[in-house]
Amino acid sequence: MKRVVFQVLRHIAARMCAAGGLRYSVAAGRQLVGIAQKQGLAGAVRFVCYRLVEMHYEFQLGINTAGRVELSELGIADDEGGKYLPSDYYGLRKVLKSLHVRRERDVFLDMGSGKGRTVVMAATYPFRKVIGVDFSAGLNAIAQDNVCRARPHLLCTDIEFVTANAAAYRIPSEVTVIYFYNPFVGNTLARVFSNIRESVIESPRELTIVFKNPRHLLGEVGATPWLTKCREYPTLYGYPYVVYNVRCPLVLD
Repeated sequence: MKRVVFQVLRHIAARMCAAGGLRYSVAAGRQLVGIAQKQGLAGAVRFVCYRLVEMHYEFQLGINTAGRVELSELGIADDEGGKYLPSDYYGLRKVLKSLHVRRERDVFLDMGSGKGRTVVMAATYPFRKVIGVDFSAGLNAIAQDNVCRARPHLLCTDIEFVTANAAAYRIPSEVTVIYFYNPFVGNTLARVFSNIRESVIESPRELTIVFKNPRHLLGEVGATPWLTKCREYPTLYGYPYVVYNVRCPLVLD
């Protein structure tokens, strides 16, 4: 029976490969078989659902944001930076829908925007502006191309990509939603949250922070009494999304 299951999974992997590039296809196929061996059929099925949803949205939007990219492939050496790994469409849509975006008022900021998947998805909602920040000019160029391809499907037309070190980036006072998918750790993460705090002190406002895979958040940012955890969203496969609200007036310590 187990042998039959693995044969079926290999067949599904092959079908998934037909819709992607060679590199993405080989990686997806190997990952699927590896997951089946480690997590069993249930884990493999979740992974297949994740990939099928990903393929659907990539095709529908006309973009290519799949696959992971290591920093070494970008010629970047940074002990605190994380590899590019896109957020899953299923969970991301649930989170964006829950934000109840205020048309022409809310501004979305993606810290570590990579190939632009989250920026594109955010722009399918009526944000006044969507901003992506990444320290790789190469990834920003890919993201800009993906936005151009997805234009017919976007409700937000004011989209900006900034190439910058996140720790040195000044959070615009207009930003009301900030998104992270574990893009960096250590002092960089701590500095970014210090910048967020300073921004809200200078321009008091409602601010929501969405963090996918927040395992480094409490350990490396330290005590954050000005953050309140509101809700958590599971995903088809991978880490959950956690939504925080910034307490305003800000708790000063």
